[in-house]
Amino acid sequence: MNNNKAIALVIGLCSHGVAMVRALKASGAEVHALEAKKPLPGIATNCAKVHFVQNINADSLIDDLLAFRKKIPADVQIVLFPTNDNNVRILAEHFDRLQGQYLLSWGHCREQIQKLLLKSNIEARCKEMGIRYPQSLVLNTPEDVDLAVANFEFPVLIKPVKPQSGFKALRCDDEASLRGYIQKFSQDLPILLQNWITGTDKDLFFGALYLDKGRIVTRFCGNKLESFPPAMGQTTVAVSAHNDDVLAITEQFFDGLGLSGPVSLELKRDDKGRYWVIEPTVGRTDFWVGLCTRAGVNLLALEHQNALGQTLTPPEAVRRAIWFDSEKDVLAVFRHAGKILPLATNRYRPTFAYFDMGDLGPFGVAFKKLLGRIPEYVSRKLRASSSSLNNVGELVIREFGSIETLPEECNAFLNEHAKVPIFSYSCWYQNFCHTVANRQGRVRLLCLYKDGQLAAMLPMWSHREKNTRFISSLTNYYTPVYSMSWDESLVEEQTAVAAMLDYVRKGAWDVIYLSPMAEETVEHWKTAAGQAGLASFPYYVTKNMYEEGVSSFHQYMKGRPSRLKNTVKRKHKKLDSQGDWHLEVFTDIQSLERVLPIYHRVYNHSWKRTEPYPEFIDGLAHLGAQRDWLRLGMLSINGNPVAVQFWLVAKGTAFIYKLAYDSAYAQYSPGTLLTHHLMRYVIEQDKVSKIDFLTGGESFKLDWMTSYRNLYGVQIVNKLSPMGFFYYLRNTASNLRKALTKSKSSQDLIE
Repeated sequence: MNNNKAIALVIGLCSHGVAMVRALKASGAEVHALEAKKPLPGIATNCAKVHFVQNINADSLIDDLLAFRKKIPADVQIVLFPTNDNNVRILAEHFDRLQGQYLLSWGHCREQIQKLLLKSNIEARCKEMGIRYPQSLVLNTPEDVDLAVANFEFPVLIKPVKPQSGFKALRCDDEASLRGYIQKFSQDLPILLQNWITGTDKDLFFGALYLDKGRIVTRFCGNKLESFPPAMGQTTVAVSAHNDDVLAITEQFFDGLGLSGPVSLELKRDDKGRYWVIEPTVGRTDFWVGLCTRAGVNLLALEHQNALGQTLTPPEAVRRAIWFDSEKDVLAVFRHAGKILPLATNRYRPTFAYFDMGDLGPFGVAFKKLLGRIPEYVSRKLRASSSSLNNVGELVIREFGSIETLPEECNAFLNEHAKVPIFSYSCWYQNFCHTVANRQGRVRLLCLYKDGQLAAMLPMWSHREKNTRFISSLTNYYTPVYSMSWDESLVEEQTAVAAMLDYVRKGAWDVIYLSPMAEETVEHWKTAAGQAGLASFPYYVTKNMYEEGVSSFHQYMKGRPSRLKNTVKRKHKKLDSQGDWHLEVFTDIQSLERVLPIYHRVYNHSWKRTEPYPEFIDGLAHLGAQRDWLRLGMLSINGNPVAVQFWLVAKGTAFIYKLAYDSAYAQYSPGTLLTHHLMRYVIEQDKVSKIDFLTGGESFKLDWMTSYRNLYGVQIVNKLSPMGFFYYLRNTASNLRKALTKSKSSQDLIE
């Protein structure tokens, strides 16, 4: 026994427990650990003396702790360190039996800890503190699903109220999947149901505090880069971060509770930049505690000092660090190699779930297990490859080679289940194929059937450039956003994506390009590619700016910057002084024969390049006029048209598709005046509640819009083909080069 006459006892040696014993050992503590599972890699650690018990997640843990206490001299103090929520619950409920024999940093506030362990209590705490929390409902019985369906829009998120249940979190895209999951996990009721908050892994943050009876001793902020399942699962890659908003919300959440010990709060940032509480962690450090330690914030050392009544010594500075859960994702370190290479700008210090040069035992066991799983993995892939080309389980895919041969039920499906109004409709693709696609490649329309019913559609095309065979989304620069169409009552998006990719990858191809898509959609394709053993490379495409919640033109303009409102007033006066000028909005098909040539003439006199496919624009204008979508605006000065804008209106949204003005008239700001006029028109005449500027991050759009999201693409490469392998090597090298040369400011922006 050590001279300090105190030991640290960690309950559990999962990868989290391994990080804990290493942090405690590094602080100089004598460390012991309890574990029930002998095959765990953590058993091989040299940082703790391991003692085996029957079960660390049952109430019998208390009897095992009492038995362990008898083995240790009475004058040696023992500080308890739980690793999971079950440990915390058991200690909180039964600590009266351990009182006087063990030390627990939060022993004095057990009731508060127990309350915050239940996810059903988090909403009330957030309301009390004025913090955003998703709309929620506790499902106590399967029949409560009816109430959820009546009051929630899909997708929704479900997670068990009680800790350590049969699942962590699941996304439900439709009523059928919700009912299926509730039936499957009925033993885990009550289950918490919440609105889904938009965003991906990179929008997930966590704030960690060490508290001493409510006083903040130290702070730490981290940012997830990856998790599994994506955006709602356990962290697999995380980095240290500087985010004052996250820390401020974390402090606000725990303020006034008088807690001691480590606490943390997970938050998700939506597409408007607002933070929503996901869940707190209390009574223990979180799974990514190794990241904190590597960054110089040793929460375990503070907890040990605090429980022993010693003076707390918070860290002097926080270092840049990155943490990999190499147990869940062995390839993550290669995807993020550019962040840890010795020559990388603003390099992150890496740490791993098992690998540590001073404690190689757990890594050796884990690596041996990984090698043992390789034959089974290869066998599974071979079985998948030998399956029928068109069959994916109970799903069947039919491919059509032209829009003309597409069955009528498929055209109707695109219109009914399009996720993007207009730009995913059948008529959009018909116009695109007739004027663009048929000249450049072979159209491939994939239709996914489930039990004979059409469940999803993916419009694509294939073409060859030099020696490379490409398969791409049926898009080009005319397409503002791309999405598969699917019926939520029949299939989940991730399932449909996986089936489509499984079908496509068995053909002859080198590279798949899909763009532009919402970030969440790209994550689905990345996941499907990873499961299929393919390499994927996401990339940023552009921004999509928009304004939601529009109720009146007065209200909308009230929120515009003063400089914009002043520009509108000044330019109106300037035009008034020049003579006759007027604004028009054309919506009917009869006007198009006269107006479209004028539109093209002004467009060609603008700063924009000449339309490569003017017939596509003409076709879209006719479609819009036929379906009452078209709002074609024109500003004329002394009878001379000088500015034109092409808007489309559908489903309560005005889409700003094209805009141009004659550069010779730039002094009058004709584009600003025409946009102002069309804004009034669509808000007052069409009663739209949303205005979408579609693609482009130009600064002037910030005057008109207050919200934005990023649009991405993804490149999936076939490493088994020579050209695919060339693209794989090129992309990997490019990513490493960018990581090595990017500046601190740009890296902070991305991270």
